[in-house]
Amino acid sequence: MFSWFNRKKRHKKEVEETQFPEDHIIRAKIAGLVGATIANNSIIRDTAKPNCAVVLDVYGDVSLRWISESDNVSDVVGFALLSQLSTYRELLEICVQEIKAGTFGDAFLGGPGLILFDRVAIEALNAMKHDSKGIEG
Repeated sequence: MFSWFNRKKRHKKEVEETQFPEDHIIRAKIAGLVGATIANNSIIRDTAKPNCAVVLDVYGDVSLRWISESDNVSDVVGFALLSQLSTYRELLEICVQEIKAGTFGDAFLGGPGLILFDRVAIEALNAMKHDSKGIEG
């Protein structure tokens, strides 16, 4: 189980009331989100912005958020800025190469892309765990 989350004091009540998913489920959610994001050509550029993050909330859901100082983050358990993930930067570079070669499409997204999405998910989850250790009480 997400033991680093269960130790967080600021969300103690939510943890007791919510069955929090295990790491492999969160990882799959992140990989699915990354895959859907890459498949949606209209937002790929926005994900390269420095404030774009994969966010894990107190219910175990993941989403993309463009974080600003004025955002309410009371539901956030952890986040990983995509621009700081080496695997995400590598994924974007590969996507550009695939687009230039004319091979970016379902075959890429459903084949080699799946491995790349999972690599991003692993790094994002590890970043969330690492960053949360500094805010545990």
